[in-house]
Amino acid sequence: MFDAYSPTNPARSVRNIWSTHFDKYGFQVTVRGGRNGYVEADADDGTWEWEPDPFVAVGFRLDKDADREWVLTNMVTVVRRILFTGPEDAAFVFNGEVLLCTRLKTDLANTTAPPGGPTTRPQTS
Repeated sequence: MFDAYSPTNPARSVRNIWSTHFDKYGFQVTVRGGRNGYVEADADDGTWEWEPDPFVAVGFRLDKDADREWVLTNMVTVVRRILFTGPEDAAFVFNGEVLLCTRLKTDLANTTAPPGGPTTRPQTS
């Protein structure tokens, strides 16, 4: 387990926070925070490493019986909202191993090209 970072009470210990939304969105979401984070993922140009401090990690467990397109659309909507709602650094890592995009110093960039397609840089303004 880990100690979640709280700016108002750094000594506070919180475990994972999760909420199940299989009927409404097709997934369970887990949110955890901490300090001294470490992320390692495969990217187009090799292994990407990041050590955020403090950090918040958001994870999804998809309903295996739900319509796959519906679930993925809902999950990507949440990820998009996370990436576009603040200036803090962020990374979207798929399945715990593949880096899909980052937002570092407010610059949002795809880092892994879709099969058969080029890497693109979406407009952030």
